[in-house]
Amino acid sequence: MLAVRNVSISAKSGLRFAVTIGYDLGDGSPGYCPWQPAAVSVESINNQSVISFALPSLSYNSVRVKQVTVKVEQVDPPQASSIPAAIQQLRTNALLATMDNPTLCDCSLLPKDALAKPIHVSRAVLAHASTYFVTMFSGPWADAGKHDKPIELGWTVSAVLPSLIHIYSGWVVGQPLPPGKAVKELVAKHGLDVTAFTLHQLLELMDLAQMLELPLLVQAVNKEMTKLLAVQLVKVSSDVVDMCKKVKEIGNEAEE
Repeated sequence: MLAVRNVSISAKSGLRFAVTIGYDLGDGSPGYCPWQPAAVSVESINNQSVISFALPSLSYNSVRVKQVTVKVEQVDPPQASSIPAAIQQLRTNALLATMDNPTLCDCSLLPKDALAKPIHVSRAVLAHASTYFVTMFSGPWADAGKHDKPIELGWTVSAVLPSLIHIYSGWVVGQPLPPGKAVKELVAKHGLDVTAFTLHQLLELMDLAQMLELPLLVQAVNKEMTKLLAVQLVKVSSDVVDMCKKVKEIGNEAEE
């Protein structure tokens, strides 16, 4: 063997390499020989993958190796296709379209609002998202889908409906509603404005999301509460400044 060459590449990159050996036949005539290593070894050194391979022996008679060229090309990973995301969106929209459809659902939930309407849902979908519902549908309400009486919940529709939309689609507060008319009609039917939650509504939604163990929804609600509190703090600060100005004006008038 003539030598061992090392080629260092990023540990995360793809690799394509080729070796070209330039040689002298002894009479001054150059020659080139493309060659692909039959075997390589890979080891990690200083967080890099070092690839080593042996060159063939070319020391026959008067043949002299003049140059060894190693060409290394990074192979970019294939671009992620947008098809899976599109398919996922179609599936989400299709699942949302089944929500509150009595024909396709096997139970219904009733928020505690005085004028609340039952929301028809699938026990399988809810149980898949939360162990709370696994316990619920394995207990006294296991046969809830076999009759028309809805399961009464101790939460208002402003907490129940956003939680259900999250379970069905992954949507969280602070985002636009998922596309499709089904979810928009559902929100309108129950008179809920998902773009204007009050602090009280967010607190109740936070409690329900924590109980259902929906961490992404909890995080989103927490962010919305922080934004709302920041706005209220600015308003309070402005009101205090205005009040101080008025007190100062009254004091000046009294001195006059």
